[in-house]
Amino acid sequence: MSSHVGLNVHSSPSMSARVTRVLAYQQLVLLSCKVSGPSVGGNRVWYNLADGGWVSARYVDNLSAVPTCNSGGGSGGARAQGRVTSRTELHVRKDASTASAYVKDLKPGSIIPLYCKKNGQSVGGNSLWYMLGDGSGWVSARYVDNFSIVPYC
Repeated sequence: MSSHVGLNVHSSPSMSARVTRVLAYQQLVLLSCKVSGPSVGGNRVWYNLADGGWVSARYVDNLSAVPTCNSGGGSGGARAQGRVTSRTELHVRKDASTASAYVKDLKPGSIIPLYCKKNGQSVGGNSLWYMLGDGSGWVSARYVDNFSIVPYC
């Protein structure tokens, strides 16, 4: 690792995701795969650790090639796909809450790549939120019909 302090391990590939533990400076870890996600210092690569959790590649010196995570037919790090069911554009948020920072909009009816899901603010009685397969943000599951099983982050 190239930072001189501990490295936060996140529950999903995003700096806004819950920190599950901290790795020691220069600790060796096994990287299982990588996805494209939110940029950290200009680097959009996130590594999934073999023992669980995600770290930004910005702070990791990898010693060998790391495969792309199984995309399940989607794009980027997607594991599944879904269709936007809202009648208006669906707001993508930085985290699983309507109060979280706005990222972008998705058009009604568009097919979107989904990476994982987690519980967040309830929207219309549904507390599930999906992380987009490109790692750009979160959308309420209230407005997405998923085509396959989406794993928890």
